[in-house]
Amino acid sequence: MNRLQDAFRPEEADAVLICPDCGSRVATVMKDHDFPYGVKAEQVVLTAKLPFRLCRSCGLEYLDAVGEDRMHEAVCLHLGVHTPAEIVALRERCGLSRKEFSELTKLGEATLGRWERGALIQNSANDQFLRLLHYPENIRRLRTLERTISPAPTRPAPRFQCLEADDVAARRETDFHLHVTPFGNAMSN
Repeated sequence: MNRLQDAFRPEEADAVLICPDCGSRVATVMKDHDFPYGVKAEQVVLTAKLPFRLCRSCGLEYLDAVGEDRMHEAVCLHLGVHTPAEIVALRERCGLSRKEFSELTKLGEATLGRWERGALIQNSANDQFLRLLHYPENIRRLRTLERTISPAPTRPAPRFQCLEADDVAARRETDFHLHVTPFGNAMSN
């Protein structure tokens, strides 16, 4: 068993779940579930213990967002990268908001949010960077770098060259007409 399968999560309790088909109360049954990950020759079958929702009144059995999140975590574990919960825990252990963490690490705030929500799995290079951040001395080093690096010089706003319209260009502009041929192709003059 891996760390995903043994973890109890309060959000997986079935106290308030209602069947979408019949409106009866739904129970949660933890079951091993096999699912494919990858494409073609790279595809593997992963197994994860997932919270299946079961309506004892109508027999409907389904996975909800919690189950999908656990499948995502199983994929992260298979790939050997941080799970979304581990990324959030790392950031919180540093005592930083998502914005502050992004500014310190130079990781995009939106990208970090996608990793934390499980909308995207970080590549192995970024995951290695996250692993280095588990060491407090590396956070201190980044903070020191942040204070010692001078800000980038400000550049003047880009300006676009404005071309003066001459009489010939102005006449061409007003004389342009689109003609449709009998075959439906457009021609211009």
